[in-house]
Amino acid sequence: MRAWSAVTPEARWALLTRAVQGLGALAAVACVVRLYGVELQGLFFSCLSLAALIQLGDFGVGYASLQMAGHLRAQGKPAVAAQLRRQARVRGGAWLLASAACVGLCVAWAWPIGTAAPWRGAWAALVVAALAQQWVQVELAWLEGAHSVGLAWRLRCAQELVGAAAFVGALWAGAGLWSLAVYFGTRALLPLPWLQPATEPAGPDAGFRWARDLWPFQWRIGASALSGFLVFQALNPLLLASQGASAAARFGIGLAVMNMLLLLCTAWPLSQAAPFVQLLSRGQRADVSARLNRVLWPSLGLAAMLALTVWGLVAALLRGWPHLGERLPDLLTLALLLLAGLAHQATACLAVVLRAERLEPLLRVSVVGGVASLVLIAAVARAASLSAVAGAHLVCTLAGLWIAHRHYRRLLQRLTPP
Repeated sequence: MRAWSAVTPEARWALLTRAVQGLGALAAVACVVRLYGVELQGLFFSCLSLAALIQLGDFGVGYASLQMAGHLRAQGKPAVAAQLRRQARVRGGAWLLASAACVGLCVAWAWPIGTAAPWRGAWAALVVAALAQQWVQVELAWLEGAHSVGLAWRLRCAQELVGAAAFVGALWAGAGLWSLAVYFGTRALLPLPWLQPATEPAGPDAGFRWARDLWPFQWRIGASALSGFLVFQALNPLLLASQGASAAARFGIGLAVMNMLLLLCTAWPLSQAAPFVQLLSRGQRADVSARLNRVLWPSLGLAAMLALTVWGLVAALLRGWPHLGERLPDLLTLALLLLAGLAHQATACLAVVLRAERLEPLLRVSVVGGVASLVLIAAVARAASLSAVAGAHLVCTLAGLWIAHRHYRRLLQRLTPP
């Protein structure tokens, strides 16, 4: 109870949002396993991973505008924040359009899979829906930094609640891969009425220059996020191409469980991004370490408790219904992925603080580590079991956590007064 009382109202909304998202994803996974064949199950998780790549196509515009809007709010500059919003809309839309066109066309014509299932029409609809949904997320990021963390997370919660209902309903009705477009499209449409009102008008020149004030931070965030795709999402398409739909289906469920765990537990530190920015903008650097400790350890404990619960549940399912072994990951693979999830959780907490000054000290590590881990895992996937793939993923994740902790220690040394 003491740990829960330390959670801010904004963090509670963030946790509720991710809980709804996780439960919705769990219900969707159950529908896919129950109602569809292994081939479509493998395609389902691979298309979902590729949709995440399209969403990363804003190339850091959303997160960068959140950080800058938080700084402008702390400095009392609403006119500059309004100019920031307009530029974020245009730039985010342009980046997303280019990304969606590139990924959509490459997958439609060059994806090396052999399947008799018709999937290109559903894929085209998913590309459009994922683009629209991420453009709305750019708007919500600005709203969170410039006006209200709580309102932004309440809208996200509504997105996930309605989106999950539409997603599961479409799957249950037999929509198959088309249900992915229903899910992303619903989440794109729902917040629009709250995002339309105009903000404070900015003059012809409010003093904000994107290239000068935000691009140096934005491109670092964008590159770091793309490298994160290599760590979190690229494994499903890779396994589909190298080991087939059955392996991609089983590993995809394990990876989905890990990502659901992270969706819930990283919401806690991510909801503190704007407060961390404001603390540093006001010079209250001594409070940063204490605030991080109040976020890191409770959220890591929550992640560990959920990981043990999920592992025990899957173990019980496999013991009671052995035939599910054809659809679910083995217990060793799942355990290794859940351990990797705990390491990702700790890294996410550290990264929120490291980025609070609009810097990205983990960029080089993220890019090099993402590429190296993908190469390592691709080599392992061609010759080894799924548990070996999960083990390679865990090793790469622990290396990233160690490097992030070193950067954080250096930050503390720099902030400590002589």
